[in-house]
Amino acid sequence: MKLFQGTTDFLIREETALAIGKFDGLHRGHEYLLHALLQKKAEGLSAAIFTFETPPGNAGQKVLSTNREKCDLFERAGIDVTILCPFDETIRRMRPEAFLQMLREKANIRCVIAGKDCTFGYRKEGNAKVLQDLGEKLSFETRIVEKLQHEGRDISSTYIRETVSLGEMEKARNLLGYPYFVSGKVRHGNQIGRRIGIPTMNLIPEPEKLLPPNGVYVTNTVINEETFPGVSNVGVKPTVEGNAPVSVETHLFSFEGENYGEEIKTEFLSFLRPEKRFADLTALQEAMRADIEKAKCTCDFIAGHF
Repeated sequence: MKLFQGTTDFLIREETALAIGKFDGLHRGHEYLLHALLQKKAEGLSAAIFTFETPPGNAGQKVLSTNREKCDLFERAGIDVTILCPFDETIRRMRPEAFLQMLREKANIRCVIAGKDCTFGYRKEGNAKVLQDLGEKLSFETRIVEKLQHEGRDISSTYIRETVSLGEMEKARNLLGYPYFVSGKVRHGNQIGRRIGIPTMNLIPEPEKLLPPNGVYVTNTVINEETFPGVSNVGVKPTVEGNAPVSVETHLFSFEGENYGEEIKTEFLSFLRPEKRFADLTALQEAMRADIEKAKCTCDFIAGHF
């Protein structure tokens, strides 16, 4: 996949079908949009996505997917080109027609695909109707798509953020179409897990990444495309540190070796219990062993239902 990031100086020479949106996570609400985009790819157009490095109006808001995770999702979905555009002053002040004319020239668009609730241009003057009208004027096809719904509500990034923030990981999986995950490089920790016979790997997420509530979760961890079941603690390790940065610390049931510095992805399957401070390491060890046994049972149940 070709990536343009941090620049407005992008150029796509191939005739392109372009999907526009915030794309915080590629979830089931995007299913019709993605289907339309890949249909255009099958017809011979390059499949591209235009979004912003930092979504307008989302200052300080935690995200479902970092830009790196987002690009990985796009590539796995079959997208040919991703544009992560900076939301600079020039872009911010572009009226809808100027914005689309810019895309017409720089992305060689022949079709633009967007959701029914899309907004674009200065002060969000552009919407689905404006996009269709300007498509006719600028000579490109437009496709306005609906969103899938769950329990009578559009599946959206806002809906999924609410679900993750409540620790409802099974529901988040249903809304996303895949388990909610965090990715990053394995960091050196305090080696407490190894000392008590339960080795763990430590991952500190990007600061903008939304995490579920502090606690213990049943997880899968992907290492070099291989998946290992385990149990993870999200939090600050109050028994041994207490003021550490929030991390995701994972014990895998069937993994041997060290992988410091390697990129991993930890998928959250189910919530087990809140994070807790224990009296000493012995109490912590007993709780971790109980968590592991419960997680193994939960893994067996999940494997039989997904």
